[in-house]
Amino acid sequence: MSKIAVLIPGIGYTCDRPLLNFAGKLAQNNGYQIIRLSFKHLGGKKNLIGNEKKMKKVFEHALEQTKEQLDIDELAKADEVLFISKSVGTAVAAAYDAGHRSRFTSAGTIVRHIYFTPVAGTFAFMRPESGIAFHGTSDPWVEHQLVVNACMEKNVPLYITENANHSLETGDIMADLETLQNTMQITASFICQDDGQKDMAAASENESLSIKRPKADDAPAETWRIVRIEEDDYGCEELPEGQEPQVRVILEDADGSQTALKAADRILRERGIDEGDLVTVDTDGTLHKADEK
Repeated sequence: MSKIAVLIPGIGYTCDRPLLNFAGKLAQNNGYQIIRLSFKHLGGKKNLIGNEKKMKKVFEHALEQTKEQLDIDELAKADEVLFISKSVGTAVAAAYDAGHRSRFTSAGTIVRHIYFTPVAGTFAFMRPESGIAFHGTSDPWVEHQLVVNACMEKNVPLYITENANHSLETGDIMADLETLQNTMQITASFICQDDGQKDMAAASENESLSIKRPKADDAPAETWRIVRIEEDDYGCEELPEGQEPQVRVILEDADGSQTALKAADRILRERGIDEGDLVTVDTDGTLHKADEK
């Protein structure tokens, strides 16, 4: 089976930075041929945040350079193409896929995506159910709720890191290393899948929830049943000082699909939430008894 992984960087986040570097190595270890892109002389790189005009110009330049560096004939010969992208690169990857969708489809090439910290422009091109995404709640490049709602609409599982910036970092070195490890565990699980289906179980290894909830803020909240509540696994280490004890909550929807999230044990006890209860889940992963919200 011929498999190609294309690494598409952001403006300053090159392919040798942690998220892309390690994801690329994971893909290579799983038999993918690696193509690493680089961007030069992207116009208007300064003062981009909140400036749609400048962002569009940078995106267009990056997409043009991507088309110059990639050979669509080579990609279409592969059985699978995996785009691993970061920041504005996520918009470029999604747009390149959309622009060559008929070619990939006619060739029978499976195309999947790993979107690291997508920007607002990504979602105009993002194909539904095309991959997985990662996002930090303190990312200054995009409004948090926009990412949450768009991933819901596109049915793309979103893994959220609380208080993380555009690089999925918080400034706490040890916490950031743990985030990187968790992110790579989910990435590895996704890469290993042959059929491109969502790995909902991967969410159980991360603080974040693989989103599978209503598609609009004003839609009725989906109800989940708590299958079981498990103690969190801290491995060989004790609970870090100052950290609140967490539990892992396994949820099941009406169709029998399961997912998982982590929650503070204290919160569950205060709210009287236990195994067998019906609950709803906020976009930030907060649990509520179904009859209390």
